[in-house]
Order: sequence, then C-alpha cells, then structure tokens
Amino acid sequence: MTRTKDNLIFFFSIIALLLILARVTSWFVDFDQQWDDLIISAVFCLIGIAFALDPKSYTQQNYRQWITRICGAYLIYWTFSTQNDWLTGIGIIAIILPRIFQKLEKRKSKKEKLNTAN
Repeated sequence: MTRTKDNLIFFFSIIALLLILARVTSWFVDFDQQWDDLIISAVFCLIGIAFALDPKSYTQQNYRQWITRICGAYLIYWTFSTQNDWLTGIGIIAIILPRIFQKLEKRKSKKEKLNTAN
C-alpha cells in the first residue's frame, strides 16, 4: 500500500509542478484564453482530486474528513459548472476549509504529544 501511495503522491507532484510551470509561463507568454482557462480548470481539478483522495480521510472517519471529501468533489464540480457569485464564494470556502482542518489537526496532535510526554 505504501508503494502505491508513494507513486500516487509522486504522480500528483509532477502534475502539480507542470501546472505551476504552465501558470507562471502564462504570465509572461500571451496564451489564448482557452489555454488559460484549461490551466486554471486543471489546477482546481487537481486540488479537488487531492482533497477527495486524501489518505487521512479513509483512515480516520470523522466529520472533518467527510467535509474535506465533499469540498474536493465540489471543486471538481465547480470547475465545470457555470460561474456565479454564490458558487465562487462556496468554491473559495471549499479551498480554505480543508486547510483549516489540517491546521487544527496539527495543533491537536502537538497537544497530544505534549500530554503524553508529561
């Protein structure tokens, strides 16, 4: 399982680096609007897939992991739906909320480590 997980992480890392490179290149090279939209869509899809396939969400079943999966699925949906202000606001929340959960989880694990050390 670890080998498959490492390969998946490596694959997503390569795709993410290529998308970052394409996005930075688009600032200096005048790409068509279609290419720009394709790059942005791919970025949001990659973020959504990463949230939906978060390995922690399958080992720890709690509401935070379910919300993270839902946020990932929403980001994929949001990429291909028609844009309006409400959907954009929900999309921004769907990007930020899993990171807030991750930060809270790190704080919780630090507190547990301190409690076990004492």
